Amino acid sequence: MHKIKSISSNSSRLAARIGAKVKRRLGLTGTVIPHSPLDVYAQWRFIDPYAFGRVQPDGTRKRATFQAFKEDYAVMGGYMGREVTGYKNLDRLEVTMGERAAVAIKSECLDLPEATDIIFQVNLSSKELKAYEEMRPLLQVTFREEDDTWSSGEKVTGESTAFSRLTRAIRLRQITARFLPDDSGEMREIGRSKAKTIAAIVHDTLPDEKRIVVFGSFRSELAAIAEEIGKVKGTTVLTITGDTPPEERLALRQRFGADSDERLVIVAQIRTLSVAVNALVTAQHAIFASLPWQRDDIVQARDRLNRLGQRGSTTFWYALAPGTIDEVVYQAYQDRTDLEKALMNHIYNER
Repeated sequence: MHKIKSISSNSSRLAARIGAKVKRRLGLTGTVIPHSPLDVYAQWRFIDPYAFGRVQPDGTRKRATFQAFKEDYAVMGGYMGREVTGYKNLDRLEVTMGERAAVAIKSECLDLPEATDIIFQVNLSSKELKAYEEMRPLLQVTFREEDDTWSSGEKVTGESTAFSRLTRAIRLRQITARFLPDDSGEMREIGRSKAKTIAAIVHDTLPDEKRIVVFGSFRSELAAIAEEIGKVKGTTVLTITGDTPPEERLALRQRFGADSDERLVIVAQIRTLSVAVNALVTAQHAIFASLPWQRDDIVQARDRLNRLGQRGSTTFWYALAPGTIDEVVYQAYQDRTDLEKALMNHIYNER
């Protein structure tokens, strides 16, 4: 279900069309509302497209529309009243969802070992810090120019505003990950502080672990991490990115999940291993080199280890550079707060 939570994605629209053609529909997800109550609409568009529809004079319901759904459950405001500023009628939302849903809490249906979160600080080099602090005022200028554009009426939707800002702020994540694109688009390495720190965790803190997972977001980031970890003999690094062919991915996963004495560290882009992968239960430790914007991706990645088949306590390590966007994203994940608002406060040095 997490693949169809966006109302505009091709997979979500296709699922809705398929749902209208079949008699029985079943959806499974660990996180129904990863971002906001509006995430519910696309899922119920597949499960029961009439559940949230307006009641007609004869007592029947019309097929729900997203516009009507927003009017019923979102508080609109901001520029021209077109931005979502809050939510309402959540009790009614919960009741309607309950008519077509059942909840099974992991702790109630699975006897899983304890999971622990550990934050370890990554001290960036002076070169990395300089690049980061130079990027922040550039983003301030960009966002102020966008604000002027929006006030002139050229852009009006809060959704496009948030997407635009998160897309531009990816530059800050790239810097803490070790690199920055130059004017020609080529990736320029500015340091390996995070890669070296993660390699130290793998070899010095967890020397006896036969299986370790490292999740990251960027190919260049993962290449540096794999190289640093691979410098120590006796450890084999398996790398999986979006470019890895499906057959090779399967072979690497099977090797990682096999009962062997070889020491394996799998370094992967988070979205390539966060769904429908069971082989990672052979590991008890996962390191997050960088965190994605989507909270659901983090939850899904954690559940690849902390799931049925796991025999030991799991530990999740988070590599965070102090005072950077790393901490902003992690805190938004922990507190379920508005990531865009937290991001803007960080860029403008506001509390």
